[in-house]
Parts: sequence; structure tokens; C-alpha cells
Amino acid sequence: MEFHAGHLDNLKIFAKNFNRSREAPGKMSGASWIDQLDLEDNLIPKNIAFHKHPLSRDQIFKVVSDEKVDIVTLCSVIFAWGGMRPKNGKNILKNQREWRLVVQEIRDTPMTREQAYEKLHKLRTSGVLKGVGPAFFSKLIFFLRGELSKGTGYIMDQWTGCSINLLHKSGPIILMDADYRFTKKGKPTDVYHVSDRNDKSRYEQFCLALDKVAEILGLSQIDAELFLMSSAKGRDNWRSYVKEHRLPFKIQSKFSSLAFSPTEMRG
Repeated sequence: MEFHAGHLDNLKIFAKNFNRSREAPGKMSGASWIDQLDLEDNLIPKNIAFHKHPLSRDQIFKVVSDEKVDIVTLCSVIFAWGGMRPKNGKNILKNQREWRLVVQEIRDTPMTREQAYEKLHKLRTSGVLKGVGPAFFSKLIFFLRGELSKGTGYIMDQWTGCSINLLHKSGPIILMDADYRFTKKGKPTDVYHVSDRNDKSRYEQFCLALDKVAEILGLSQIDAELFLMSSAKGRDNWRSYVKEHRLPFKIQSKFSSLAFSPTEMRG
């Protein structure tokens, strides 16, 4: 697996400032997230009241390792950490019987990241995980398999996905849906979503590429994933670099060999 030399050089420069201790906690606490869903009492996760504060990655892994915590509470904490929209959260909790056994199996049964992805991808394509696409159900794979699982199942969202696509020399690995919108101030912006058409093979290729990034940067697998998902605050970070250089799949495939930058092409 070969990476684009120029982008890889910039990645190494940005990685020098990486500091795991700066990781911010998730967007919401599990309890606060559940409160806004207005669920019937029988649908509220039984342990969720104990999760009153937003958690970091390390803290979620500790919760996962506690066998006393039920699977729906765990998933709710992860959904809250990722900032799932209330509408999607309410829908998924109302239909928890359809997916609960599968995620319980991912937590309890040793399996590869590719096998876990296949199980959740089947639920997604069959309509069970409405509102929970690869960017969100890969969060379940990342956390539920445990921090010490062999072969980290990385979170495949727009930032990690676009990062790997940008780095991969032979072209994009992850299929991204992209569209263009205007902000409230009238400025154009591009919005990316991980496509449902990414099957288990693409997910495994994505994970293998991220494994390689971790090796090159001398980071743990979990830290490498966190670095590629880095915050967009300021201009001196990898996420800002990705936003400047990424392109939709068709355009990137068509113009990848041209001798001008994506920024110049956009202008």
C-alpha cells in the first residue's frame, strides 16, 4: 500500500504536534442525550442515569469493559459521544430489538473488524439501522470490540475516510457522497458523508491503510485514528488540510494525475 508522498509529508509535520491529552470529551453525556429523545419508560436504557458527564475515548472503553453495563446503555453512550441527532436516536432506540442481539454479539464474541462490519452493514442495508450509517455504526465496532482487541476496527467517518482517500496513492478507497451547500453567510461549503455502498472489503482496506498510518507515524492504532479525526479549530491541523485538498470521488479520480492542486482547480 503506497501513499501520496506530498500529503504524507504534510501528515508527518502535523503529527509532530499531536497530543492525546488534548482530546476533548464527547459532545453529550449519555443521560442528557437520552433525555432529549422523549422515550417511553420501557425503552430507556436501565443504566443510563449513571452517565451524567460527557466521556472521552478511554472512559468509554472502561464502560465497555464493565460487564454489568447493558448493551443498549453502551450504545447510547457511544451515540451520545458521537452527537447523533435526536430524531435518529429516537428511531433507533424504539427499534432496539432488531439490532440489540447483533451488537451484543460484537461485544461478547471474538471476531474480526471485517466480520463486525459485515453484520452491521447487513442491518443497515436491510433498513434496520435507519439514520445510523457507516460513520456511526463503525463507532460501535471501534468501541464494543474493546480497546485491546486485535486489529482495531476504526471509525470510518468523513474525516478519517477523506484522510485515507487523500493519502492513498492509487486513488480513493472509501466511497464518499459529497454535495455543496451555502452557509448562512453565503459562503460555499462542501459536505461529505460515508456512502452505504462501502462493503466489508472496502472497510478492511480502509483499516489496513490506517494501520499503515499508525506504523509510519509511530502512534498506537487508537491514537492514529484520533489524529486523523483531529479538531478543525485553527489552521495548523490536519483536518483543515484535508478540507482544503479533498475532492469528491469522481472528480478526484478524473483529475488525480493533473499537475495542479485541488485548491487551484476550485478557484
